[in-house]
Amino acid sequence: MLDVAIAEAAARLATADDVDSLRELVDETVAASGAGDEERALQADLQFHRRLNTIVDNPVFYLLHDGLSHVLHQELTERRKRAAELEPTAPAKTRVIDTVHYGIVEAIAERDSEGARIAMRRHFEVWSSLTGSP
Repeated sequence: MLDVAIAEAAARLATADDVDSLRELVDETVAASGAGDEERALQADLQFHRRLNTIVDNPVFYLLHDGLSHVLHQELTERRKRAAELEPTAPAKTRVIDTVHYGIVEAIAERDSEGARIAMRRHFEVWSSLTGSP
């Protein structure tokens, strides 16, 4: 729920440079995952979500994110590991768990708060459907 609210707010606040930075992080996630570098993909994915938080720059969101960062890191690590087992990559193949982030970036680029909220929800639905995690 926190990421949904952050994505919605980011759509109102992001600059063109912010959007470029988000897109680069998704590109990095996709490239790393496609190369089988799961640690690099994980770090880029985590940076993407941290970047969203930075764009919004809300002290309450920082407090929540910082307080949960250890648990979030562990959860994302486990989910990415499970996804890698269920959806191995091959040269020139991407994973939907990575490419789903592009929808978030595009909605933010269009300053579409509702679209960003929907795209972030889709992000979590994709994760849940693939990994069986809520």
